[in-house]
This record gives sequence, structure tokens and C-alpha cells, in this order.
Amino acid sequence: MANEDTTNTQSEATSGNIAVVMMPDAGQSKTIVAEAGQVLQLLFDVTEQTVILSGDDLQVEFANGAVLVFEDFGVPDSQGNVPIFLMADGSVVPGDVLLLALSGQPIEVAAGEPAGGDSGGAGEYNDDMGASLTGIDKLGVQDPDAYLAAAEPPIEDEQTPLPGISIGISDTQTTISEEGEEIDTFTISLSDVVELGNVITVDVTFGGNTEDADFYQTAQDALQAAADATTGVSFDGTTLTYTDEFVGTDLDFSVQAMDDDLTDSPETLTISLSNATALNGNATASDSEDVTITDVDAAVEFAIDSTPSISEDGAETATFTVTMTGDSLATGETAWVAIDLNTSSGVAATDGSDYSPAFTSAITAAAALDSSVDYSGGVLTFDHNFGGTFSFTVDAVDDSDVEGTETIVADLSGEGVSNGTANFFNDTATTEITELDA
Repeated sequence: MANEDTTNTQSEATSGNIAVVMMPDAGQSKTIVAEAGQVLQLLFDVTEQTVILSGDDLQVEFANGAVLVFEDFGVPDSQGNVPIFLMADGSVVPGDVLLLALSGQPIEVAAGEPAGGDSGGAGEYNDDMGASLTGIDKLGVQDPDAYLAAAEPPIEDEQTPLPGISIGISDTQTTISEEGEEIDTFTISLSDVVELGNVITVDVTFGGNTEDADFYQTAQDALQAAADATTGVSFDGTTLTYTDEFVGTDLDFSVQAMDDDLTDSPETLTISLSNATALNGNATASDSEDVTITDVDAAVEFAIDSTPSISEDGAETATFTVTMTGDSLATGETAWVAIDLNTSSGVAATDGSDYSPAFTSAITAAAALDSSVDYSGGVLTFDHNFGGTFSFTVDAVDDSDVEGTETIVADLSGEGVSNGTANFFNDTATTEITELDA
């Protein structure tokens, strides 16, 4: 059985009092309820179809099994008006002319009441309409020239043209933060609703230098999900299609930045519209919108070195220097590294006895002089103002003990950065303390 669909052209006319009527899909049965005097623009050749009057209804049967029913077409209003056909070739056929050509009888209006009532000439006339067309297969066999000759010329100057549709895109953000995993919502907007029988398409392309991994869901996948969830909208990965079942003018979809440790900022996503088409009328689209993903990720590298050798007899000074190279830290970001005295390597000098001050005391004193450095719990922490190098010193203590060569070994470990990656270039520094004692 054919699928049934009833459309009231009064509420869904494409422009003013003009309703566009398309051929139904194969096997579909569609009913049109038109106003008396309304213009029905046919997008198919009615002379190639089978036309039947069934009671007050005008029924058009198509070769693909579709059926189009103009309900109460034969019922005029109190002025004798019925709907008007605007044919596919641009000619205009008033309904009364068409009915006369089909039935051979003029339209009658019952005195004192609207046509189509229970009594009066129009009611009797409409009851006989179906019988008058028995055996007629095609409208063409009744010589369409007879009514086309009586029709008015095309009403191009009087017909209100179908409005053009322009399609644009906008979004809610200029930038979104990766660390904040922020969201940007894009809106593809039609300048007007999709009218009855119309189909609008537009191509959507995704460009820029972002990668799929930059988002929880790619923009293309987000648009696909929005289209799949919206009646009257479909998307094939390239072309977005709207039918007259789409309600409204806006289609929204969103992207959300995904936080990672890669130093890839800034990155930009650009969404562009082009190649708009309309089945009826025209459509235009030449618009794009972009959003930039920002992040504060930094890739840093730590190293430590020191004075290779100092003399106990000369009470010489050893300088230890921690360096941090790589990306600059963004405001509010920090990097850190643990620093320890390694007493298990070589012949370890006695901390605070063979050299002064003690290892941690030397670091604490140096950190107090640099506001960009904090030292606590054996960990050096650097903020965005850190200049890249941090140094502290110890002095060899001269004594009369025969100790031979001793070492001071400093190790780095536990490197990190608040956003990004941290590694070592060199994580150990060794200073020898020599003496002449015998």
C-alpha cells in the first residue's frame, strides 16, 4: 500500500499564495489541500500523467505508482473560484477551465450557500465528476490544446519568485584553551526556512592545521552527529542536505579541545561553506569560520655541571650550575627538578666539614637571592620568570687531615613541568677536592 502524506498548502506555501507541488516518491500517496484561488506550481508535466476526478477530488496517478490527490479541488468558494495550476511549461490554467475541459460541465454555485453543500447545482455537479471521466487514461487524449488555448499567458510578472537562500556559518569563540578543554559551538544558518518541496545543499570543508587528536570529537564527526539527530538534514562527509522537513534555520555542532602535553600551539581549525544549490529558487554560500586552539605546554630539559676540581689547601670554590633549556614557560606555569647529594659515588667528601656551607644550605642561600626559584624539600621549582641558570657555591675547607682526593657529587631527578614535558641533558655533576697533606 502506498505511503500516505497530507499537506496543507495554506500553511506551507512557498511564496505568498503560490504552493510548489513536486511529484511524490515512488509508491507514495500524497494529498494536497489547497485554497480556492491558490496557485499550484507543478514541477512535473501533468499532461504525461493519468488524471481522474473522484468525487470532488482531482487525482493524478504516476507511472512510478505514486498518487497525488488535490482534495476538494472541484469545490469552488462562494465566488466560484477553485485553485489555479501553474504548469511546468510556465503556462497558467485556471481550475475552472481545467474542470470544464475534463467534465464538459461548467462550475455551478448554489444560491445562498457555498459550493459543495448537501443541495444545489454544485453538489450535484461534483457528484457526477468521477463518472464523466470514466475510461479516460491520459489528460492528453482530451486534447490539452482545448484548455491551454483558453489559459492565460504565463504570469511571470505577477508570480512572486521563490526567495533565494543564503547560507552562512558562525561560532561562539575565537580561541579555545587546550588546558581548559574549552568548547566552541559552530552554527550553520539558512537565511530562510526550507519551503515545501524544496531541497537545499551546501558543501562543508574542514581545514587548518589541527589534528583529529586535538579534539574529543572531530568537527566533521560532530557535524555528522548533529545532522543524524536532526529531522530533514543529512550529511555524507562533504555535502550537507536540507529538505522541507527541516524545522527552523540553524544547525549547531560543537568541538572540545583535548588537553595533551604536546607543544603544538597555536593550531587553527577552519570550516568553510561552498557550492550551495536549491531545487527551487537559488542558494548561495561563500563563508568560513575558524577557531584557534591555544595551550601553554612547554618542552624543557635540565642539566647540571660543576667546577671539575678545587684545592683544599687553597680553600678554592666549586660552583654548581643547574640549567633549564627549551621552551619558555607561560605565565603561571612552573617546572621543577629534585637535586640531591650523592654520597655513594667515589670517596665522598664530608658534607659541611670538607667543604662549607653544607650542600642544602648552599642551595637554600642561593635560591633566596632569586625570586624565580624556590627550594623546598630537596626540589628546585622555577616559575615563568626564570632566566635559565641557577648556581650555588661551596668552598673547600683546609685541614691537616690526610684524606686524599674526595668528591662532591650532585644528582638531578624527578624532573617535571606543569604543562608539557621535561627531560635531562645531563643529570650528574662531580667536583674533586684535592689536597697536599702528607
